[in-house]
Amino acid sequence: MKKFAFAVVAMAGALAFVPTAASGQVICPKAADFISSDGTQSNVAGPLDSTCGTNSAVKVTIPTNTDDASVYWSPAVTGLTLGTLNGLDASVSFSAQLPGDQPFFVLDFHDALSVFGEKSGDKILMLEFQANNLSGNNMLMNSGTTLFNLYDATTGNYLLSGQSDAHSLSYWLSHYSALSGEAIYTGIEMGDDGGNCTDCAESLTINSLDVNPPLSAPESSALPMFFLSGFVLAGVIFRKARQSGRVLAA
Repeated sequence: MKKFAFAVVAMAGALAFVPTAASGQVICPKAADFISSDGTQSNVAGPLDSTCGTNSAVKVTIPTNTDDASVYWSPAVTGLTLGTLNGLDASVSFSAQLPGDQPFFVLDFHDALSVFGEKSGDKILMLEFQANNLSGNNMLMNSGTTLFNLYDATTGNYLLSGQSDAHSLSYWLSHYSALSGEAIYTGIEMGDDGGNCTDCAESLTINSLDVNPPLSAPESSALPMFFLSGFVLAGVIFRKARQSGRVLAA
């Protein structure tokens, strides 16, 4: 089981957010409720220090890419449900010694209605499953184009047709509309790669998280979203199944 450090920020009430997720808001990284790393984790100076307080950014490192690092914001911080999430734009600094590695978004919720046929209340993770989610220092997600697969973290199994059964959030909601009201923990992770690597350290600094930014900000639909062979199978399918002991959305 991953060891989660609870980074509940005492001054959360003073953090400056635009009022509603639907209209957009910039989240302070150190307002994250859960931070975990198999390497190091720390708060460091960031561009939001003037509004979020000293050392507003979050930095996590892992010694090799088979390890894991996670940063999650609760629905109490973001106000998000699956149905109100239109896009995400995280300002990050990422480095990986293995070309092709990248951080990825995770949407964590409980499926109270068992819409996928699993046990009611199982913890479900929507795992980003594609390449090209980084544009410069921006990590981008669009509800209409970014691909996610479904993983039951309670049982330790991918749902439906498995890991490669990946679609946009809009697609999943159009087929399973009952999920729209599910409150979500919004996460950014790195690591969990398959295979062996002796020198594959990674470092991720999160400077800000923009929830539902202007539509022009998240990734363009012209990007090759369905390029799920070749590079993707070599670089993204490596993500090993999450441990069923993950303790989010409890």
